[in-house]
Amino acid sequence: MRIGIIIEKYPLPPTKGGAIQTLVSHYLEENEKTHIHDFFVYSCYDMDAEACSKRYKYTKFYYVKTDSLKYNFSVIISYICNHFFKMSIGNGFARTIGKMMSTQEFDQIIVEGNPRLIQGLKKYNDCGYILHLHNDYLNRDNPNSSKLINSYNYI
Repeated sequence: MRIGIIIEKYPLPPTKGGAIQTLVSHYLEENEKTHIHDFFVYSCYDMDAEACSKRYKYTKFYYVKTDSLKYNFSVIISYICNHFFKMSIGNGFARTIGKMMSTQEFDQIIVEGNPRLIQGLKKYNDCGYILHLHNDYLNRDNPNSSKLINSYNYI
């Protein structure tokens, strides 16, 4: 199975910390032993993370240089369109990742921690999405809330 993983804020492998990044790195390390899936990870660029990523055989890493002028311009344009013109084009990180992912085919895409990313990704890749959410960004007023599985109910 070809699985894309999208992680915002901190790089993967977790050279700068991050609970979600550490959790995902454990999955990737286990997959290195068993090779059940092919993973494609999209995260923020970090020189140390890029060096660490070379030890993975069954995972490919793609990085967004979030400190680049081009990326920051994209973020500003997205903000202006979303907030002032009510165009709802998603955020800059999602659009950048979406363009990077558009050349790949995935069975599933796992979005870690940010439901806003899915909106910007859907126009680039129309496979199934899994939202791994740790914080309550969503609530009962959301029309899609009935589709969510609350894992804490099953623990």
